[in-house]
Amino acid sequence: MYEEFSSRIKAAMKDQKLSQKGFYELCKQHFDEGTSFSLRSLSNYTGGVSMPPEDKLKLIANVLGVDYDWLKDGAQKAAEALQEEAAKVEEAVREFEEPSAEAPSEETTLQEPVAEELDHEENTAEEPIVAEKAAADVPAEPEPLKKAKETKAVSEVVVLEFQSESFDITSIRERCRQAWLDQSGGSAESVRKLSVYVKPEDRRAYWVVNDCDNGDIEL
Repeated sequence: MYEEFSSRIKAAMKDQKLSQKGFYELCKQHFDEGTSFSLRSLSNYTGGVSMPPEDKLKLIANVLGVDYDWLKDGAQKAAEALQEEAAKVEEAVREFEEPSAEAPSEETTLQEPVAEELDHEENTAEEPIVAEKAAADVPAEPEPLKKAKETKAVSEVVVLEFQSESFDITSIRERCRQAWLDQSGGSAESVRKLSVYVKPEDRRAYWVVNDCDNGDIEL
């Protein structure tokens, strides 16, 4: 009945390299004397038989060093809670990906000589013929304009600084994509949307693919 909760608490214990008995002893050290907690209760939690009450669940999340919402409801709700924290990182990525300047449009470039020809047309009666010929000789796509439209690929490096550590956001995003590919067996083309929420204080990144599949990786 509580298999998903069981898998999350066991994954957190594995990250901390804790056996069931070792985790039980650690909990007893952190819990208040009045908090009832037995090895049998822990076996029920890890076995998917039952789930601890809210107050005890918060203590367990604190001992394991994981997010309470994630331990209680899974990565999806934890991801939603992290959206505000991830907003700055996403904004930095968007600003980095936007081109710094737009290539000059063909319409603007080609209109300048036409404007000059109209001036000549007003001043002389014979020059419009020459001006029209000059306009006809203007290539539809000047070579310099083609080169201006060509853009080089930009190498992205987005780094999140937290306390004394640095996290490469681009690398984390690719690791999350690969984690989904390994988990689902899908193809890279089937990834229509990838949302990544980084929580450096927990040393984890939570991902959601196509607003459906979710999971997390260790930073």
